[in-house]
Amino acid sequence: MWTVKEVIDNSGMTIEEFANHYEIPVETLKEWYNDKENKRNLLDREITKKRKKESGKTKISTSKDGYRFAKYGKFSLMLNRNNSKEASIDNYDEIFQQEAEEREIEPVDIIIPNEIGFIKIKKIIFMSFSQRNIGTVKIENGIERIEDSAFIYCFNLRSISIPESVNYISKYAFKGCKNLDEQSRQKILSLAPETEFE
Repeated sequence: MWTVKEVIDNSGMTIEEFANHYEIPVETLKEWYNDKENKRNLLDREITKKRKKESGKTKISTSKDGYRFAKYGKFSLMLNRNNSKEASIDNYDEIFQQEAEEREIEPVDIIIPNEIGFIKIKKIIFMSFSQRNIGTVKIENGIERIEDSAFIYCFNLRSISIPESVNYISKYAFKGCKNLDEQSRQKILSLAPETEFE
């Protein structure tokens, strides 16, 4: 059984981000993180509480052709037909780049979760975040694929944190993301050497 420290270290989040995400007081989480006696059962209880709460906010619907979708806040998910507890990020409800420039809106920083309610997110799919006014992205550990055009023409995107769990990036996933920093570019190129950022 993993310790609290291992769970947080493998999540791809800082202690503060983890505490905020699961609505656990930061000081409490730091105490569990540093405690020699494993407090994993306490952490699991808090995580389950948060998931149940989120699960109630996740609205699931079925399209005419049998695809199932879930909506949670700014995120839309497409559920795996073979496993309803697994999904892909399908769409992100945020302002488009052009409108943001016209209205002089600052780019937003986002965290792409690896789980919403009891639904695990495995992929960021086709055009999920295309042309959005995004400044930085942190992808939580557990997501495995970034598909074609996922972040295409996000001109304001400066950095993206990609966890070790990601094993595939389409060469067109970041086309037009010309302002990405060098560290982000190197990580992307390690999985998709033919990527063009211009």
